[in-house]
Amino acid sequence: YLSFAEPGSIGLSSIGSLILPRDRDMEEGLQIMMNPSSSKGIKVDAPIAPGLIAEVNVYECKPLKCGDSIMVQVSKGTLALDGEKEFEFHSEDRVKITLDQKGPWSVDVNKVMGTLAKNMR
Repeated sequence: YLSFAEPGSIGLSSIGSLILPRDRDMEEGLQIMMNPSSSKGIKVDAPIAPGLIAEVNVYECKPLKCGDSIMVQVSKGTLALDGEKEFEFHSEDRVKITLDQKGPWSVDVNKVMGTLAKNMR
């Protein structure tokens, strides 16, 4: 589940950006289902870490609108938030994802660097 998927990003966000780009200002994110063993779907070469490009099989990719809630349908896994905070969940846990624009705030690196470059002149 991605709150944004901008071209030029690295990590899971890069996968979505190659299929259905979504910038930070949109009131829409993405729901992506990946299945490496499926023959269905779209294969993309995504930059998943600095210097590492991997082929990823995206089985399904669809918009996630602000306010929509999705119950996660897997028995266990890890929720990774911006690559910083991780939460493990198991079969007895119920996980619901809801997209909203209340935060947490994130830095738009391209915008910051562009502003810095303009002000350095």
